[in-house]
Amino acid sequence: MMAEEIPGETSEILLELAQRKNLIICAGLAEREKDKVYNSAILCFPDGNYRVYRKAHLFYKEKEIFTPGDSSFSVFEFSNGRISISLGLLICFDYIFPEAARTIALKGAQIILHPSNLILPYGPKITLSRAIENRVFWVLANRTGSEERNGIKLKFLGNSQIIAPNGEILAKSGKREDLVMVEIDPSFANSKKVTPTNDLFSDRRIDLYFK
Repeated sequence: MMAEEIPGETSEILLELAQRKNLIICAGLAEREKDKVYNSAILCFPDGNYRVYRKAHLFYKEKEIFTPGDSSFSVFEFSNGRISISLGLLICFDYIFPEAARTIALKGAQIILHPSNLILPYGPKITLSRAIENRVFWVLANRTGSEERNGIKLKFLGNSQIIAPNGEILAKSGKREDLVMVEIDPSFANSKKVTPTNDLFSDRRIDLYFK
């Protein structure tokens, strides 16, 4: 299996690119740590720093290969004097668990980045719901094409999309590789108001929810 340590060859390339192009880059990779392999994503910042998230919820045959992630659902802050943003990370099947996205949103994320290999047909629709129910920007970067291995063929949905906190789809790709750009104001995600009297977070009835 192709897996590597972080920092390692791939992460170093991504970090160098982020610094050279003044970008924030999120990318998925198989991470090796001693005798364990994680389905991970790295978040590279233009100042040379990086953060790693390990997928918490493994899908199907991933359970035969990967170790469930031990990362917390964290929010990563970046500011360079011109912009200040709060980012959360989820990977693929993590999206189907509303608790994961809600935890990140409650911690202050304005944007949730979601690198994926989605194959379930309703996947992109659920990410739309997650953006609305947490009033965050959601960036789904989903794999395209297909892959066959050991007699099992998977067809990936594509349909990457960028969703606003109000549910508006700001950009959407098809089933082929694509590059789209959207200008957003991250602070739009700071307000959790649905109506003048309804706030998604302060209206929660945690006294009634099952724990």
